[in-house]
Amino acid sequence: MQYDSRYEDEGREGSTVLTRLRGMIARDERGSAAMEFGLLLPLLMLIVLGAIDFGRFAFAAITVTNAARTGAAYCVYKSASSCDITNADTVTQIKGRVQDDIAGFTVQDSDIALSTTAAGSGNGCPCLVVTVQHQFNTWVPWPGVGSLAPGTPASIIIVRTARMPIGVASL
Repeated sequence: MQYDSRYEDEGREGSTVLTRLRGMIARDERGSAAMEFGLLLPLLMLIVLGAIDFGRFAFAAITVTNAARTGAAYCVYKSASSCDITNADTVTQIKGRVQDDIAGFTVQDSDIALSTTAAGSGNGCPCLVVTVQHQFNTWVPWPGVGSLAPGTPASIIIVRTARMPIGVASL
């Protein structure tokens, strides 16, 4: 029988067999970090894209709300007779203020609705009511969020209404 030096000092700290085993174990773990990253990358991308889309939606909703308030505030310092929404010039000025305030988004004149409430409608004074709607489209096709066909980005209509009294300064 021939002497094999591979098994010399088996079991001791500096033995050849243990060194080889440690090397095999170290080689097996080398790709595990890359594999774990590859498995988690789609989930991390989904979270990042979801946060971006949610932030875009929140920004659009706040912008539409502020634009409706700007339009409704147009008649706060005017008398009820000078803020007549049947007058085409007044309607044009109110809608122009809404569109100026909603810069960065597309809102057509048909997306802005104006109405007034009567003096005895619960709050004691006539009010100008401005309703603005904006169609928001997501970047990512989220399942079950406003999309008609799978794989298409969701389309959500944001509708905001603001109500302000007419002629507060004259009271």
